[in-house]
Parts: sequence; structure tokens; C-alpha cells
Amino acid sequence: MLGTTPLALAVGGDAVARAYLGSTLVYEAAPAGRVPIADTDTILFAGHSFVQTAYGMPVGEEAEPFGGVLQTDWLGTTLSDYAGYASMATIRALDGHLLNDSWDAAIIAEFTNPFGPGFADFDSEQGRETLQNAYWDAMDAQRAGGELIIQDIWPPQGRYDLYANATGFSQGLREWLEAHTGRPVWIIPAFPFVEAMRAEYGDAIYGDGLHLVRGNSPYPRGMSYLVYSFLTQQRCPFVRTGDEAIDQMAWDTLLAYECAGMGGSIRYTSTLPATDPLPSPEPLPGQHPLQAYYDSATILIHHSTDGAAPAGGPVTALANQGGAGAMFDATVSGSAIPLSGRYLEMSASAGMPTMAAPADLIGVRLMWVMQIGTYVNGTRVFGGAVSSPYGFEVRINSNASGQLAQLWSNASGTGASVNLGTRATWPTTPMLVEVEVSASAATIYINGVSSGSGSHAWAQFLVENLGKGQVSGAVPLEGLMGDVLGVVTGRGDTVAAVAAARAYLDDRFALGLA
Repeated sequence: MLGTTPLALAVGGDAVARAYLGSTLVYEAAPAGRVPIADTDTILFAGHSFVQTAYGMPVGEEAEPFGGVLQTDWLGTTLSDYAGYASMATIRALDGHLLNDSWDAAIIAEFTNPFGPGFADFDSEQGRETLQNAYWDAMDAQRAGGELIIQDIWPPQGRYDLYANATGFSQGLREWLEAHTGRPVWIIPAFPFVEAMRAEYGDAIYGDGLHLVRGNSPYPRGMSYLVYSFLTQQRCPFVRTGDEAIDQMAWDTLLAYECAGMGGSIRYTSTLPATDPLPSPEPLPGQHPLQAYYDSATILIHHSTDGAAPAGGPVTALANQGGAGAMFDATVSGSAIPLSGRYLEMSASAGMPTMAAPADLIGVRLMWVMQIGTYVNGTRVFGGAVSSPYGFEVRINSNASGQLAQLWSNASGTGASVNLGTRATWPTTPMLVEVEVSASAATIYINGVSSGSGSHAWAQFLVENLGKGQVSGAVPLEGLMGDVLGVVTGRGDTVAAVAAARAYLDDRFALGLA
């Protein structure tokens, strides 16, 4: 956890189905059941005609309504962003409700030629475009304070062979979004529902071989029943007399399929490849590249010269840009610290940035950029107060054979250290250092490469000072200090957050990481 208040414990999220570890896909626990919304909430249908069918009649539809009734029978507000045969990119280009308004749930879907081979591979230009636009949709969901929901396409007439492609695409998109946002994503299982109707009623469910029969037909109404029950996890209260069997099909489908979040056991088989097709999606225009991870409370601490005051230096305070906000703001005690480009010039001042609250590094990956021309043995990079229960430090041990990082505790008054890996010659050029501390061990990474680990037995490891260690008289960091980040481990988007942070720092400081 970070800090000594309940904040770090209160911002946890559901585990996700799988996440990327570097470029390799690893499985984690499946998310807990979906949390329903109320039928008085605001819902948005943002997509092509299959998404709009449950809604009814989107603005701009020249022909008769699609046949659904949520536009009129949903008690809350219903919104629609619609264009015929529209991709996610086309819907975003409308600059409509999805991008600008608040809503409680938005239903999206990608478009593919319904008579073609199905969705493109994720590891293709078209597939990566889908992932990028879905990521932006997810960022808009965070802005709107709402939930982003994927809806399956359903099989066109005679194309029941698309099941693996269509459902695998939905599941892959779901898993990729979960890995990059840390938030659970759910799917409205339209494909198996429409297939269940076709199995019962035959091809009469289709009006044109693609859309469900419009007008007063029960089939598009069935999509309204499906979506209503998915959203609320309640039986639909406006089922028309004679439609009871179709409503039951909708309910049974939601209870059967895991992706609906209502306890089902049938799980779609993802077509997402083992190597992340888009490891570093672009942020929303004008958004900080790490904003998604601030918002998900996975990056709780981020100190940089962008948050320095006064802006031109010498620096007397650092505003925390991370998700914990002012809780980890830092104030410089002693003389102000000059700036050197995007670095704090620590060797030019006796000042010591101290955060408003100590951060517990257990369960955290601490990431920082520094440049040291000459290493001094015992350099304190981070530290806490001398008095118990603090006295913790991240140090650099240096001799003629090279350098190694140490975790150090003075809480007992005698000092105890843990060496991280073996000694090696560290660069004197700008470098990225990461130390990830678990409940029993710590691992160090130099410029993105694992460089060793060590075991510890501490119940906590609290630091509050940046670049100075315990006290101003201790060996300070004699060099330049760049950005400092604290990334919470064990979250659904931790791996993605670390990758995004590395990419951001690599670009910001021209580190030349592999």
C-alpha cells in the first residue's frame, strides 16, 4: 500500500481475466460479478444498427425504427450516437454524447462486413485501430463516470460459422481493455441470444438477412429485453403479451454466459494474441499519457518538474500529479532546489523534498530517473525519519567494483540492509531505476532490465524524503533527480501502467530504452 491512511486500500479494483507481463500474456483471477445499474440511470447507445436495435429509433435513421423499445420504455434518460455501418472510429468522429456528456453506461460495438470473413486480427492495422478507439472510449467512460459495455454482433442469416470469430473478438477486446484500464468490462451476449431465437423461430427473425424484422416484431423487442435485464440484472417489466418466451430466452442467455456478469459459466474463447498488439495506446488528445493510471489509482505518486513550484525554480514544493493527489505533495525543507531542464539539481542545494505523508513501498513499484556523474557510497535516494517506526532508506552502495541498490532500515537503531542483486557498473548517463517491493522480497530493474533481487522481512517500508535519505546530514544524491513514480502492484492494469510509465519516461528523458 502507499501511505498510512485508508486511501491506498480503498482504491482497489476487481482482478481481471488476464494481463500482459512485458509482451507475454498471463492469466489472473476472473472478475467478480457485474454491478447492475438502475433503470432510472442514463444509458447511451453508441454504435451501428445492431447497437441501436434495442434502443429503437436513433436520430438520423431515415427508415422505420429498428423495433426496440428502450428509447420509450426505459425510465431514465436514453441517448444515441448513431451512424449506419459505423466503426468505433466513425462513432467517435460524431463528437456526440460519448465524448461530451455524462452517462451511467455506454454500449459500443465494432463494425465488420457482415457478409465477409469476420473481424480482422487484433495484430493488424484494423485491429489496432479498434483497440485504440476502444481505449479512448474507456477513457471517456472514466470522464463520464460511467461503465463501458461491449455488445456482440449477431450472426447474419446463414452465417452461424462466425460464432468463434465474433465472440472471440468481443472477449479479446474485453480482456485487452481490462489489462489497460484496470476496470472490469462486460459483454452483452447478443450472438448466442439471436442464435437461440433463430433456432426456435427460423430465418423468419431476419428482415433483410442482417437486421431483425422491424416494425411490430417481437425479435428486436427481444433485444430490448436482453439489454434491460443485462443492465439491471432484473426481469424486464415491459414484456409485451406474447413475447414471454423470447424474454425467457434473453434471461436464460444472460444467466448462461460468463461475459454478462450474472454468474454464467460459458466463457467465450478470446482471439487476443499472446503478444500485446498495442502495448502503449495513445491517451485522449490533451490528456497526460499516464492519466488513465492516475484515474484508476494504480499510479498514486508522480513527482516531476511539471509539478514544481515556482515553475521556473528554484523549487520549494512539488505537487503530486498521481492519483493520490495532495496526500503525497512534497515541500522542500532547507534551501530551494535549482532546476536543470526536467531534473532537480540535487547536488546544488541542501534542500530536501519531503512528502506530506510517508509512502509504504510494500506492494509498490518505485520508479525514478536520475543521472549521477560520480557515485558516492551510501547515497540516500529515498528515506524516512530516523525515529521509529521509520528509518527506512533506499541507498546506493558503491565501491571500485561497481554499484548495487540496498533497502536499509534503521528502525531498530542498529541498521539492517538488503542487497538487491549483485554489484555492477551503473551508467553515469540518465538512467531509469525501478524497485518493486513485495511482502517478502524486492527486485531492481535498471533501464527496464531485471538486475537482481533480495529477500526481506519488514512489515512496512515507509519513505517520505526524495533524494536525501534520513536527514540533511546524511549522504545526499549528488546529481540530477528526474521523475519519481509509485505504481501499485497486483492491480489489473499494473503491468500496463509500468509499460506506459517506461515509455513516457523514455521519451521524456531520451533514455534510449530497448
